[in-house]
Amino acid sequence: MGSSLVPISNSIHFTDLNKNIAQEYLDKLKTLDIERCTPIVSDKHQDWYYYIFEEDKEIKSIEYHGDYIFDFTLFKECLDLSSIYKFSQLYEHYHSDYFISYRKQLYELVKLFGGTEVIYLCDSNNSFLTYIYETYVIERGSYQLAKEKLIERLGPPVTDYKKLVEFPTFDLIGQFYLDTFEDLK
Repeated sequence: MGSSLVPISNSIHFTDLNKNIAQEYLDKLKTLDIERCTPIVSDKHQDWYYYIFEEDKEIKSIEYHGDYIFDFTLFKECLDLSSIYKFSQLYEHYHSDYFISYRKQLYELVKLFGGTEVIYLCDSNNSFLTYIYETYVIERGSYQLAKEKLIERLGPPVTDYKKLVEFPTFDLIGQFYLDTFEDLK
């Protein structure tokens, strides 16, 4: 199967997530030109919709879904953008037309939520990147903590795709990629 490519982004820091915010961003999402995926179950496309996750009567996150190449979760301090692509494609296809198109769409989503950069993580394996994703993004919803822990363990991020080393085995990943979208601004 392979591990999914999961960009995380800094975003607007919300003091409180609520249904008004969920609806406001849903309306904004519908104005973006994001690539659709082919529906598996029916011939009808599903437009953007959201789920609100509460814990102890407090909204912890808002998940946005649809028949698009992205599904994502908005936390108070982080945006978790899962996609249809695999982590290995970051290393193997960063120069291809479809990955460039993916980055352009990703940048539009990141900008919509006030973000300026993404860090690419993976969602399943036994690597340090997965640990960071599960511990600091899913459990704590914090982009800044995730970034600090990555730098603490792996050093400064790679910021030039050409400097990514050949795709390693997951237990040997010794770098992480920070994309500031400078080439798209």
